Order: sequence, then C-alpha cells, then structure tokens
Amino acid sequence: MSEVTDLSEVPEDVLIDDFWPNGEQPMTRAPDISVMRNSGRVIITMTSPTEGASIGYRYDTSAPHWRLYTGPFEVPVGSLIEAKAVRYGYAESDGSTTRID
Repeated sequence: MSEVTDLSEVPEDVLIDDFWPNGEQPMTRAPDISVMRNSGRVIITMTSPTEGASIGYRYDTSAPHWRLYTGPFEVPVGSLIEAKAVRYGYAESDGSTTRID
C-alpha cells in the first residue's frame, strides 16, 4: 500500500469530482489512423491523442469482432479500417475510418 497510490480511503463523491470535473465524464478522443505504402504492401499504424487509451479496430466491417491494436499491421487494398479508443473512466471515442484505395 505504501508503494502505490491507494485511493480506497477517499470518499467516492470526492473521487468522482476529481475524475469527472463538474460531473461531466471526459471523452476519449478518436484515434488517428496512418497509412504507409511500401513495395505494394499497405501498413496501418494507429495512435490515440488521449494518453493511456486503448484502441480497438476492425478492417472487415462485416466481421463482428474487434481487435486490440498492439502495433502496425498489414491490410489488403480495398479495406475499410474502423477504429475506436477508450480509456478507463472515460466515454468511448467516436469512430475513425479510412478506406484503403
């Protein structure tokens, strides 16, 4: 307990005020999608402008499953990339989309 910040003794209403100023839940900002082409390959890189956010993505939007972004990945030409970001305690971001032509 002495090595980490322990907030278990802080009343919940105080924590809510600290985490959500004026009672408004902060929103995660939409992720940025970068496309790099190299020798006919299409490589996708994503970043989140919200520090500490995780990014979920899919590029076959007919597929029901999202993937956790962990690093650059390759997609075929014609793909539609869709991504969202979320940070614990924040509202989920709007979506970002990019079509690979």
